[in-house]
Amino acid sequence: LEPGSFILRRGSNILMWAVLGFNCADRISNLLGVKLTTILSFAGVGGLALGLAVKDMASNLVGGCIVFLTQPFVEGDKIETKDLKASKVKRIGFYQTTVLGDDEKVRTIPNSKFVSNSVSNKSRRTHRCLAQSVYLTYETLPFVEEIIKEFKEELIKIPTCDTRTRSVTVGLKELGETAIEVEVEAHFEGSSTNFREKRQQALLLLAKKVREKGGDFAILDGIMKKAK
Repeated sequence: LEPGSFILRRGSNILMWAVLGFNCADRISNLLGVKLTTILSFAGVGGLALGLAVKDMASNLVGGCIVFLTQPFVEGDKIETKDLKASKVKRIGFYQTTVLGDDEKVRTIPNSKFVSNSVSNKSRRTHRCLAQSVYLTYETLPFVEEIIKEFKEELIKIPTCDTRTRSVTVGLKELGETAIEVEVEAHFEGSSTNFREKRQQALLLLAKKVREKGGDFAILDGIMKKAK
């Protein structure tokens, strides 16, 4: 549903109900012999009470209008908010939006939530970032510079690795008490599926370079770092 047609249809419905309400009030005033302003005053009080009662409904309808107009996401996009884990948008309604989570659970989210919270649209990302720390034994130290140099040369050759608008970092980060920490950061263009394949390719390539140079990974030290 296009934003323009949605607003036009919603506005025409509101106008139609307003005209009908005014006509009804006019007829009642004629039948009862009561001034129209008096009836409208009572209607205003009743409308206020009703408005307070349906405040949440109104805020969700307004939220729906804003979602249709600004289009922070569309059906099929994968989104995330503070209270919502990554989920695929299945249907955007006037009052609520239906999403499907990675756990295959279907959830309905009131549209007002998308107005009061920031929305991260994962489907509109142009790049995915590989940020990885690798821990090597101190026996590997004499070969680290060569490993880093050769691995970086191979890393930038991987298709979709962006070296034009993003930086590629491969370097020695820290000399720990029991292991050497090497950091790797690169950005790949494309979808999540494509990124997973490229990430696997990059990590296997790094492991191959370490083994070729006679190095080894400090497995225990890496686990302890993550546990902290």
